Amino acid sequence: MAKRLLALSALSEELGEEPLVRFDLPQPESYWDEFAVDVAINSAPVLLLLAALASARPRPPAPWAACCCWSLRR
Repeated sequence: MAKRLLALSALSEELGEEPLVRFDLPQPESYWDEFAVDVAINSAPVLLLLAALASARPRPPAPWAACCCWSLRR
């Protein structure tokens, strides 16, 4: 139906008549930039958590801890 109306509108312009309905079809806006921002913001907490876990290394106990912490003596 819409293609038929577009064709009739183009035909009436070719015949020099004013079309009954004028369709101004602007190019739709691209939303890729907003999508990329949304994905980055929504995935940032997970990525930061993974980066923190990947960079965390177990630290050796402090040298003074062996003399006062019963749990470190074995």
